[in-house]
Amino acid sequence: RKPAKETEEKVAAVPEKTPKPTGSGAVANFTPGLALYRSGRYKEASAYFDKLAGQADDEFNIKKAKNLSSQIKSFESRHKEGNAAYASGNHSEASRSLTNALFLDKKISGGFYGDQIKVKLAESHYQIARKAYDSAAFQRAGNNAKKVMKYKRNHEGNRQLLAKLETKGRGLYVDAQAAKKTDPKKAKRLCNTIITMLPANSDVRKKAEKLSKEL
Repeated sequence: RKPAKETEEKVAAVPEKTPKPTGSGAVANFTPGLALYRSGRYKEASAYFDKLAGQADDEFNIKKAKNLSSQIKSFESRHKEGNAAYASGNHSEASRSLTNALFLDKKISGGFYGDQIKVKLAESHYQIARKAYDSAAFQRAGNNAKKVMKYKRNHEGNRQLLAKLETKGRGLYVDAQAAKKTDPKKAKRLCNTIITMLPANSDVRKKAEKLSKEL
């Protein structure tokens, strides 16, 4: 039995084929179109599925082929936009476009391009988080730092940033405790800030959640 990687490369190398008619009980062949997609030939892949949709004689395969064609067109656009934004340092736009591309890729192929997209998403969200922290926008920093963890848990820069946010959270928690009796609304706001900016496993966040319920 051949290794999975070798088999995958062989599939990706399948040349473009015109879909065979699917009438009279024939099975619609989606494999060549997906191979074109995996090899980066998006327009050819989309055209393949357009042809397949026109030749299929059952509603299920017609709808599936049309959806794949549309999704591949959208993926190509979002992926291209995201990569361009990432290269130019526009990390907010990169994160939006690449998030959409990641979602579409999963629907199309189960996540063939997922790993490479996640690398750029992790770095984009880290850059957004770092700049937000430097601007004292701690909730935005925390939200994006948590997204980095989703895509790359061992990101060293993000690990250091989360440690800084934890320290900041401890200070806010002290302020919330001090305001608990004299200004409970302020204490509640501080708790919400801590909860938003720190990950669920944070001890400070857990304390803030408990205090918030008491207010």
